[in-house]
Amino acid sequence: MKTIADHITIACTALTFASALHVVVASASPDPQPGWRSAYGFVLQENTQSDPEMTAFYLERSFQSVWISEQGIPTERLAYLHEAMSNADSHGLDPIAVGLGKLEAIELNGGPAMLAEAEATVSQLYLDFAQIIHSGIVEPSTTSEFIHLRKRRRIPARYLMEGIAGDHPVNFLENLAPQIREYAELRKELLRLRGVRQAGGWGAPVPKLNYTIGMQGPAVVTLRDRLVRKGYLDRQHTNTYSLKVANAVRQFQLDYGLKGTGIVNWRTIEALNVSVDDQILQLEVGLERLRWLNQSLGARYMIVNIPEYRARLVDRGKTIFESNVVVGQAEETHQTPEFSDEMEHLVVNPIWYVPRSIVDNEIIPALIEDPAAEPDLLFIDTERMALIDRRRINFDTPSVAEEFQYTVVQPPGRSNPLGSVKFMFPNQHSIYLHDSPYRDLFELENRAHSHGCVRVQKSHELASMLLGEIGLDFDTLISGVEGTFSEELVVLQTRFPVHITYRTVWSGADGRIHYRRDIYDRDKPVHDALSGYNQAS
Repeated sequence: MKTIADHITIACTALTFASALHVVVASASPDPQPGWRSAYGFVLQENTQSDPEMTAFYLERSFQSVWISEQGIPTERLAYLHEAMSNADSHGLDPIAVGLGKLEAIELNGGPAMLAEAEATVSQLYLDFAQIIHSGIVEPSTTSEFIHLRKRRRIPARYLMEGIAGDHPVNFLENLAPQIREYAELRKELLRLRGVRQAGGWGAPVPKLNYTIGMQGPAVVTLRDRLVRKGYLDRQHTNTYSLKVANAVRQFQLDYGLKGTGIVNWRTIEALNVSVDDQILQLEVGLERLRWLNQSLGARYMIVNIPEYRARLVDRGKTIFESNVVVGQAEETHQTPEFSDEMEHLVVNPIWYVPRSIVDNEIIPALIEDPAAEPDLLFIDTERMALIDRRRINFDTPSVAEEFQYTVVQPPGRSNPLGSVKFMFPNQHSIYLHDSPYRDLFELENRAHSHGCVRVQKSHELASMLLGEIGLDFDTLISGVEGTFSEELVVLQTRFPVHITYRTVWSGADGRIHYRRDIYDRDKPVHDALSGYNQAS
């Protein structure tokens, strides 16, 4: 129930907005002249015919306006829309890019034809704004050849029009944006960092020195001041690298994906010296990426965040499994793409079918240099289904790469790059999750070392969980085929989505904001696209 104060606020907002719209209300009659309604309805129908759902909406309400009264006065709903567009910057969007300038340029003087045109124009601006704030303004695939997210579904116009015309238009507008805690937390962080930027940023960069407990001097003061501005340390006057300062450094390291040692190494200094402008860019892109994902991920789903080097299995909102992962290298040929598909089956004791790109770019050059290299690999003539003795292949021939027609495989075993199990969600990118014998890589801060597939540190635990749900025991399965050339394929009883994502900033379950390096340099193209929309609007 609205209070008097609410009504006053609404009235003032509408009055202010009317001024912004250059409203001309020259002694308008409270009752339209005969024929006004039919003329208004005809023009409104003409101006909405490109969207049959919008036409149907207005027909059902006998062309009663939503945004502009018959006297050319903005309604409360128009004031609410204006306010929502004006606040788009809190979502990391330029208000002009979401249509504010076009909205404010609409003139409301004139007869029914002009008012009908204005009504239709506002409705279309509203529909575009609703889609942007709900699902994003940038088409993901246009920013990188490695982004293959599901095409965003357009929200039905009728649903949007009925929602804004309903009893709770303000709530409806607010609920168009992602309604998850993380989105709200990133908006708060964006507001905070904009305040930091206005106040001068983080201050002087931290000098590249070795910092040890007990160290004193101006470099420590610079480090201390930056930790204070970032919110990791209470304001204090110490110039000593104390345990308190070291603990602040440790928390910073954990929030930025570094080992929490409390020791300031070069990676820590690099993270500390990221500018506030760059972090604001991350947040604006992070909010856009959340809008891209503003749809059901599934009741149960696996999600991999590439820059975090982390995978999680979520069941009805609860994380039931998580693990460190190794992802594709930063060079373009090996980057892990972003996409979604469905987990269908597991392969225990997998054979590695070496991708042709690896054969051409790595295996053949290694064998040209040393025919005895890669001793675990086998060469198969797939036409005759026969194993080929590598000694029969002349690697000294200049055209060996062009003439090489064999399938290269590595049998299951301890040195097999896929380890003991792989998790299959068949896709056009030939990307899957799998075990790995190279366990030391999981302990590194930078875990971008694969050819594109995702190596899972706790792969045996994940396999045991998934197989246990269908009454099978992973240890029994692996012991039954270990040391053989046999794969064991197990189809899951219930498929579930796998989402390979790329997010360099997020709000964790601990309520803290976490930042990561943009290992594939994908944030800037998204931000450039956001800026492009701003400039084009």
